Amino acid sequence: MAMFSDLIRDLALIDLPMTNQTYTWPNMQHKPTLAKLDRFLVSTEWDLSFPLSKVKALPRITSDHTPIILTTGLLPTPRRFRFERVWLTKDDFLLKVPSWWNEVPCKQSAILSITAKLRHCRTRIKEWCKSNYHSISHTKKLIQEELQRIDHLEEHSDLSQESLDKRTNLKGQLQLILKEEEILWNTRAKQLWLKEGDGNTKFFHAVANSRK
Repeated sequence: MAMFSDLIRDLALIDLPMTNQTYTWPNMQHKPTLAKLDRFLVSTEWDLSFPLSKVKALPRITSDHTPIILTTGLLPTPRRFRFERVWLTKDDFLLKVPSWWNEVPCKQSAILSITAKLRHCRTRIKEWCKSNYHSISHTKKLIQEELQRIDHLEEHSDLSQESLDKRTNLKGQLQLILKEEEILWNTRAKQLWLKEGDGNTKFFHAVANSRK
C-alpha cells in the first residue's frame, strides 16, 4: 500500500472526491467495516482540461464494491432518431405501430404515401419513447436514490431486517431495468461495428474476452 501511495505522489495524480458518498466497500457484516477502495485518479492535465469533472457513487447491486461513475461536465450532442430493438420487447409498442401506420391516409403516389407514413410513425414513436422511457428512467432514478439512502444509513447504523429486505427487492427491480438497457447497448455496439468495421476489431475482441 505504501508503494501505491508513493506511485500516486510521484506521478502527481489527483484523487477525485465523490460528491455523494464517503466509502465504496463494506464487508457486508451486521456491523460493517467500511473503506474507500474504489477511486478515480487523474493527472493535472486532465483536471485542467475537464474542470467540471465529478465522481458519483452508484448503488451496489451484485458486487460488494460500490460502482463509481466519472462525468466530465461536457454538453451533450443532439441525438438522431434510431430504431431500438428493445422496443420489440414491449407489447404495447407492437400493438400501436399498425394503428400509427394507418393514421395517415394513402396518397396517389405509393412513394409519397410510404414517406408520409414513415415520418408520422417516427413522430409517434418519439412521443411513445418520451412517455414510456421517461417513466422507466424516473423509476430507475427513484430506485437508485432509495438504494443510496439505505447505503448511507448503513454507514452510520446497523440495518434493520426490513431495510435489508427492501434493498434486496429494489435490487431485483433494478436488475430488470438494467436488462432492458443491456439490450439497448448491445444493439448500439453492433451498429458501431457495422459503421466502423475493422477499426474496432481490437476493441470488440477486448470486450468479448472480458466477458468470458
